[in-house]
Amino acid sequence: MSVPERDDCPADDPPVARAVGIIGEVLGLGEVPGDTPIFRLGATSIHAARICAKLAEVAGEPMPLSEFFRDPTAGGVTAWLAGRSRGRAEA
Repeated sequence: MSVPERDDCPADDPPVARAVGIIGEVLGLGEVPGDTPIFRLGATSIHAARICAKLAEVAGEPMPLSEFFRDPTAGGVTAWLAGRSRGRAEA
């Protein structure tokens, strides 16, 4: 599956920075671009599962692996979490 590069996730945005940090930690990289799919960085599906598990620990919000695969970037993670937060606030 081809995932387009994103240009809407500035690295200086705190939620994006947190997602970038988690992805970088799991992949063993110092820093990762917020708009690059993790698979272009050498990640596997096992890495994706670990990223989702770490996100659940840190954010307190489980991210289904199927959702992560829709946009496997730090920007995608941030957008999904923001959407979940908005949904809870509206309820």
